[in-house]
Amino acid sequence: MLPNFLGIGAPKAATTWLFHCLGEHPDIFVAKSKEVTILDYENADEHLSTYEQHFQGAVDAQMVGEFSTRYLASTRAPARVARLMPNAKLIVSLRQPAEQIYSHYWHLRSQNFHRANASLPLLTLDEAIKDLGHVLVEPAYYFRNISRWLEYFDRSSLHIIFFEDIGRDPAGVVRKLYEFLGVDPTFVPASFVNGRRSREGTSAKGKISESIHRNMYSALARFIYAPMKATLGVRRSDRIKSLLRAREALGYFFYSKGYPEMPRQTKRMLSRQFRSDIEALSELLECPLDHWLVDC
Repeated sequence: MLPNFLGIGAPKAATTWLFHCLGEHPDIFVAKSKEVTILDYENADEHLSTYEQHFQGAVDAQMVGEFSTRYLASTRAPARVARLMPNAKLIVSLRQPAEQIYSHYWHLRSQNFHRANASLPLLTLDEAIKDLGHVLVEPAYYFRNISRWLEYFDRSSLHIIFFEDIGRDPAGVVRKLYEFLGVDPTFVPASFVNGRRSREGTSAKGKISESIHRNMYSALARFIYAPMKATLGVRRSDRIKSLLRAREALGYFFYSKGYPEMPRQTKRMLSRQFRSDIEALSELLECPLDHWLVDC
C-alpha cells in the first residue's frame, strides 16, 4: 500500500507536532517513523517494497501518509510522487525563513551536523550557512521549492500552514488540516494539549554539557543505531529507537528549552537574501507576508 497524503516540510516548522496530531486521529494512519525520506532516494524505486512496509496495518484507514521534511526541497521527489501517487494530498508548514534556518541550525548542531566524528569543531551559524547550504538554507526557499511541486500537482493539492498561526490558533490549524484531508475535523488530538512546549527549540545547557552530549550521541549512532539498522533494517530499527527514546533522554539531561538570540546582523542578512523569494511566495499563495520582511 502507498500513502494518499504526504507532509513535505519545512524543517523546524512544527512538523513533529503536526505529525503527532495526524497520527492520533482515528481515521488517519501515519508511518510510525517521521522522516522516512525514501521518496528522495536516488534509487527509490529499488526500495518501494521497504517503503510500503511503513504502511502495513493501514487497510481500514481513510487517509494514509508520512511526514518527511526533506521532500520539500527535493529535486527528485515531486516527479516520483506524481508518478506513484498522482492524487496525493500534500501538507506544507512554513516559517519565516531566517527563524526557520536558525532553529534548524540548532537542531543539526545537537546532532553534530550528522558527522560521525564527535571531535570535529562545531560549526558556527555563519559557517553552517556557508558549508551546509544545501541542507540548511535551500529548504527555506519556499517559493522555489513549492513551485517545483506545482509543476506536477494542482494548487488545490497543497495545504499550506504557517508556523505563527499554530501559535495563535492551534485549534483552528488542526481543524483546517483535518478538513483538508476529509476526516472528522472535530477530533481533538492528545498532542494538542502540550503543543506549545513541543514547538520550542532547545540548546545545550553549557559547553561541557554540549561536549558530553556530542560524544554520547556519536557513540549511540555509531555503535548502536548503525549496527541495528544493518542487522534489523531501517523500519524495525526506527521502531526500537522510538521505544528506547535514548536521544530524548540525552536531550533531557544536557539540553534546555530555547536557544540564544540570533545575531541581529545574520538575521538581517538572511531576511534580505530571502526577500524576493518571500515576495514571490506571497503572490503565489495570494497571502500577505509583510511580517516576514520586517528585518529586511
